[in-house]
Amino acid sequence: MKGNVLMIDTVGFIRDLPPDLINAFKSTLEEIFYSDLVLFVFDSSDDTEILEMKMRTAFDILLPKVGDTPIVAIGSKMDKISSEKIEESRKIIQGIIGSRQLIFVSSFTKDGLDLIRERIHEMQGRNHVIEASLPIVDESYSLISRLHPLSDVISDIKEDHIRLSVRCNIDDSEKIIGWLRASNGTILVQPPPLS
Repeated sequence: MKGNVLMIDTVGFIRDLPPDLINAFKSTLEEIFYSDLVLFVFDSSDDTEILEMKMRTAFDILLPKVGDTPIVAIGSKMDKISSEKIEESRKIIQGIIGSRQLIFVSSFTKDGLDLIRERIHEMQGRNHVIEASLPIVDESYSLISRLHPLSDVISDIKEDHIRLSVRCNIDDSEKIIGWLRASNGTILVQPPPLS
């Protein structure tokens, strides 16, 4: 169902994986084939030849199975490699994945993570942002919990209020704005109304 996220961490794609191991992970691999979006994470600090071999093996397995499902290739640990190595890897990987999106990221420096979030939000249809302020009361915290299944919520406690940034689907935005107002919230920024 669009809007819901299921995250699955599967066995790495390794050439000549033993059949027993393939069977053990078959169910998790099958989950990928029914996904709305596949985030394929690889270690960008691998030696270039090893990286190319792993990517070819993985995409030889994935592409026939996922059809038109969008795949985003994500190179982790970019903080551990030079910009020259990133560009060299980019050329090799883009040759394997074609026009699919390629993002290099670092969990240490946080570089690139916003691009992954944007891609997930785009897939979920959560393209609308509501900025709001709520009083610091129990009801506000209950509302924030209620918002999580429908949206991505970032909250920050200020001196006398809770500042919220709610990213949601346009179809849910009016309902969320109503809930925020009913909880004595102040809407600071909201998406344009439905036409």
